[in-house]
Amino acid sequence: MTAAENDRKARICEMQDLLNQGYPASSIKNLLGVTYNTIRRYKAGDPDLLCRFPEKQSSSGSLIDRYKEFIIDSLNKKMTFASILSEINKTDSSVKKTAFRDYCYKLRAEYEINNRVNTAGIEWNSKPIEARYIKRKDILRYFWTGKGVSDEDYKIIIEKYEVVRYLENFIYDFKSVFEEKKKVMLTGFVEIYEDSIYSKVKSFANGLLMDIDAVANSVELPYSNGFIEGNNNRLKMIKRMMYGRAKMPLLRTKILYGC
Repeated sequence: MTAAENDRKARICEMQDLLNQGYPASSIKNLLGVTYNTIRRYKAGDPDLLCRFPEKQSSSGSLIDRYKEFIIDSLNKKMTFASILSEINKTDSSVKKTAFRDYCYKLRAEYEINNRVNTAGIEWNSKPIEARYIKRKDILRYFWTGKGVSDEDYKIIIEKYEVVRYLENFIYDFKSVFEEKKKVMLTGFVEIYEDSIYSKVKSFANGLLMDIDAVANSVELPYSNGFIEGNNNRLKMIKRMMYGRAKMPLLRTKILYGC
């Protein structure tokens, strides 16, 4: 050991002796001029190992290697990393968590050990489970176009989620109102869904009821305000781009000339 390590060992031995004699940490802190963190770090363990500087411990790896057989045996018994480290730290607190976990991962890969079990004690399957994910937008696309989800997957979905079948009927009924262009169907649609158990559907139906005349006109008449809405959106975009930078004359020019 180096001179610095010998000095540290003497300090650790003195600290542990005071603890064994029943001195409180506050008194040891004042007597030796150390911090509470130092006392916690060196209160247990072999001083010959604790006095080693970290860089010398990590370079050789001998501190963890000495527990290799114990670690392999524990992993085969399905013990967790935390449990194994806890057992080691009872007699040797110099073994640190991060280095220990890295060491265990290497042993587990080298000796092909699977120590992972679930709460029932059943071994986890190390092979990844093949899964197929269906997004919400794919289901909505299926409602409107019949594409995005296979028929087999959709059958599984509606069996598990009743709300999906409900939404399918809701969207189909709403599409039918505009396809048939009948005002009476709009009235029937609102009556069916205005008291829905689903808040979003109920809110949509009541929103139609509040403006029923305008919605009825959109159903029966061939006219559309799409042109107006499109230009309105374009004007708002130009206005936001210019916010705080110019006044009305420039805004008027950009709108008229599209620049």
